[in-house]
Amino acid sequence: MAPRGSVFCGVDVKRRDASLGANSGTVFVSIEQSLLALGGIFLLACCSPGPVFLLIASVSARSGRLAGLRVALGVAGATFVWSSLTVLGLGPLLASAVWAQTAIRIGAGLYLAWLGLMMMRSGLSAGPAREAQVPAQGSLVAKGFLTSITNPKALAFFGSAFALTAPDAPGLSYHLAAVAGLTGLSVVWHGLLALVFGLPALQRGYRGLKRGIDLGAGAILLTLGAATLAPSFRAR
Repeated sequence: MAPRGSVFCGVDVKRRDASLGANSGTVFVSIEQSLLALGGIFLLACCSPGPVFLLIASVSARSGRLAGLRVALGVAGATFVWSSLTVLGLGPLLASAVWAQTAIRIGAGLYLAWLGLMMMRSGLSAGPAREAQVPAQGSLVAKGFLTSITNPKALAFFGSAFALTAPDAPGLSYHLAAVAGLTGLSVVWHGLLALVFGLPALQRGYRGLKRGIDLGAGAILLTLGAATLAPSFRAR
């Protein structure tokens, strides 16, 4: 069962029974309605800018659409892993485990801080703007995967949204459709981000403002990393 009062990217994903009060029954009477609701919440979460959004935008503007699409592929892989864990029953379990939340938060904070420092380093060492070389395919996919899989908000979403939207006695077909649907939505949404920010006009603008953009984006990622780590240190 999802933790009460979980919030993900501004979406209040409370326990379904809390919204029903004393009445029994389900909110979503069909698999189709349930999947539409789950997909809608997922897209709302994706629309909220965060580390994944910033990473895809910066990589696409710097290295082109293909590089951004590779990052998006890694993000979709993380979506597949999280949704698969959830339908196996591990998502809500991890969401309710303090040790899991702490471990993911620390890992996420350290990784975001590292990404931020690397981006700021790139901005500080930037010389005259040149056509950027596309990094290795594997490193970009891995970067997208790690940025998404270590996102603490993903743990809150997958630990709660499935319980909120699932029909009574969901079967194998529902679980397979949910995993495939969320993974597909992740590919489409994050792929579109890569295509948009990889437009030639945006790339030219990026090359003209590379130092400031890299420093600003790096500072944001570093701040997000520090903010993610802060609760772990306050709890000690």
